[in-house]
Amino acid sequence: MLSGKLPELLMISITDAEWTVGSMRMQCFECLTAFRLVHTLAITNVTVPSVAQLARLISALPGLGTLWCDGVECSQKHPVSPVSLPVNSAHLEQLDVRWVAPAIQDLLVRISQVSRLRKLVLAVVGDLHPSSRGSRSQALLDATHAADDLDGALTMMEEDVILVQLDDTLQAEYFADIAPGGICLGFDDADNDWTSPEELFGTESSFRERHNRWDELIRRKMPRCNVRGILTTVYSFEEETKWRSNMDEFHEARQNQESKTGVEVQREDDAEHAPDSSG
Repeated sequence: MLSGKLPELLMISITDAEWTVGSMRMQCFECLTAFRLVHTLAITNVTVPSVAQLARLISALPGLGTLWCDGVECSQKHPVSPVSLPVNSAHLEQLDVRWVAPAIQDLLVRISQVSRLRKLVLAVVGDLHPSSRGSRSQALLDATHAADDLDGALTMMEEDVILVQLDDTLQAEYFADIAPGGICLGFDDADNDWTSPEELFGTESSFRERHNRWDELIRRKMPRCNVRGILTTVYSFEEETKWRSNMDEFHEARQNQESKTGVEVQREDDAEHAPDSSG
């Protein structure tokens, strides 16, 4: 059996595949359970037959901690009802979702609400295959490719439910200690890293107008996160890089403080339980 030949396999990657109905039998899922050390599942440019089959695939890996889904389509356009969550949902620590079908997006958001995530990425990015044309997120992608169409992108985000879902997800108890400004949202044109926002969006006043619209949209769609002060909106690659640097510094300082606090607590505990030598 393959699991016997790869006993220390840590990652499974499924790329550029069309998974048709009936192409994967129940025995195949059962075989996957033997890979108990697999921690990461990466699914890229894949069409799955149904949301239920994707959930079954995720469930088959008992040690799964990181799930990447990028460019995942679903042949089943209208699921009858919400599928059962994968049995290992609570153990996920990292979830990275970029351009997936709406039904799959809904499943992954539900997973994020019951898991112990340390990292959550929800994004609409990249060049997509032609079969994706005409879908909800494709319209958003088309809008973001050119500065002149950014208004269309903002309109799509206004109509989409992803920001509302994200606001709800981040209210879970295990997201209670998110750093101030720790949630970053923005538009980033990966092909224009050296182009200033003013040049990309037109005049400086035009950029500022869109800047304000995006900021207002985020805070209106995510009111609970806004009240907590954990939202940051960015408008360029440089701003995102600066935000990442600030977060790294914040978390390093927090860890150092927690380490010092732990030492002080231990000293107090040792002193409290030390034998009385006063005579």
